[in-house]
Amino acid sequence: MDGFVFTLLHEVAHLVLGHVSVDGRAIDEDLDPNATSELERAANAIAAGWIFRSPPEVKPPLTHRTLIEKAKSHGVHVSFLIGRLQNQGLLDWKDYRRAIPRVRPFVELG
Repeated sequence: MDGFVFTLLHEVAHLVLGHVSVDGRAIDEDLDPNATSELERAANAIAAGWIFRSPPEVKPPLTHRTLIEKAKSHGVHVSFLIGRLQNQGLLDWKDYRRAIPRVRPFVELG
């Protein structure tokens, strides 16, 4: 769920920031999630800011209970905090995956 929502917000951020071509088509040249272009960094920053108004600061131990409490204090589902910490390398990608609702079964691709 966190990845799906972040990707959606990232793409909306491109539109809000005016990252479109002269003919009105959206420009998203690099689909690499680790892209470092200015356009991608800007869209990532906007999307992250829409999820967290201020960067979450967490201190060990990172238990499920402390993650839930920190997420609640930011007004977000715990999956967004887990995803952010995983992206920052503060949690392993396999940590707490069961706490993140799966959306793939509900999203039709193609």
